Amino acid sequence: MILFIAPNPHKVDKKEGFLQRVAVIDSLFLDEEKIYFDDINDVMERARLIRESDVIYVHSMYNANKILPCYEYFADKIITDLHGVVPEEEQYIDNNEMASVMGNTEEFVFKYGAMFVSVSNAMKEHFQSKYPYRRGRKWITLPIHSETIVDKSDTAKIDKSSKNKDTVIYAGGGQRWQNVDAMIEIANKTSKYEFIFLSHDKKAFLDLKNNDSTLLKSVSSQEVAKYYKKASMGFILRDDTIVNRVACPTKLIEYLENGVVPIVLSENIGDFNTLGYKYFKPEQLIEGTISAEDIKCNIENNYRVYNKFMKLADKGKSQLIKYRHFLASVDSGKRSSISVDAIYAYLKGVEDSNLLLRRNYQVEAQKIKIGEYAKMAEYYKAEYDNLAKRIDKIVILRKLIKKSNS
Repeated sequence: MILFIAPNPHKVDKKEGFLQRVAVIDSLFLDEEKIYFDDINDVMERARLIRESDVIYVHSMYNANKILPCYEYFADKIITDLHGVVPEEEQYIDNNEMASVMGNTEEFVFKYGAMFVSVSNAMKEHFQSKYPYRRGRKWITLPIHSETIVDKSDTAKIDKSSKNKDTVIYAGGGQRWQNVDAMIEIANKTSKYEFIFLSHDKKAFLDLKNNDSTLLKSVSSQEVAKYYKKASMGFILRDDTIVNRVACPTKLIEYLENGVVPIVLSENIGDFNTLGYKYFKPEQLIEGTISAEDIKCNIENNYRVYNKFMKLADKGKSQLIKYRHFLASVDSGKRSSISVDAIYAYLKGVEDSNLLLRRNYQVEAQKIKIGEYAKMAEYYKAEYDNLAKRIDKIVILRKLIKKSNS
């Protein structure tokens, strides 16, 4: 039996990248008995499942935190799927307190954990460098492309004849790290190209000029393929940070698969540079120096890179299935010496600690919100005072005009 420390992908919306990965891992073990930690509310039952399961599969450091003390006793049957570099991600969005908490979690997991799954070799190298003191860890690199977004009407790899060399696409959210402002700036001052922005977060694109060469639209994931088929280039403007250097963005995989040449700020995204992908820089777009031949060559190159990527993914899946069967045969005296009551106590301690942490964050969030409202109130008061002064001047002016006319 496999106990997944994660939400059940069969019970929640799988659009978000984290849950897509959970769903793909789930699909590798179709004939297994699988239980999801988040489906069980009773803490004693959770403790029993931790003790009795053959494998505990933990999705990300956030979920590792839910069973953290158990790593010391059950590391030999825990597989930790890292998903990302969580402390650095929290720092990137200025959540320094959570970064500190998750940093401590990460350190504990790497102190006791024995088996890790990373989305890229770059991620594996990052953690090996960050925590060099623990030897004997096992690693699997498993990049996952959960669901191909490609026009199924294509009979060959990519129909380059359908590509418009002057069409640039972006399909995704409006989060800060997507550098939406930079995309908008390029689109607003570059008249040579047609720009297609597909996003459910339309508020992030309010500064985009509304003209015939720019399309902003919200579409289903199934419809995205139609626009990929037309576009020859696509934005993926990630900054050169550790978060991006170890990542494996689904968007980039989709671009390579669909013959969309990436436009990048930093080329160092996951393993793609090592695999030899081709890209353009924003300045090439602005200067108009990209030729149809450049696009064609890069599309062909990137399709070969995509095939390499898929082979890496298939290899990682095979290794994970093999390792799971190995774990089923492992027994540990240290593990069997821990009672269900002891595990229950560990879980209750973590649960209480996390509850207190969440309440503290809620208080801090409310403080920030109140501060923002105070700033807004101050701004509108200043606007009102200025308006009142202008009205007073108009009243005085009208009196003077009336007096002069009489």
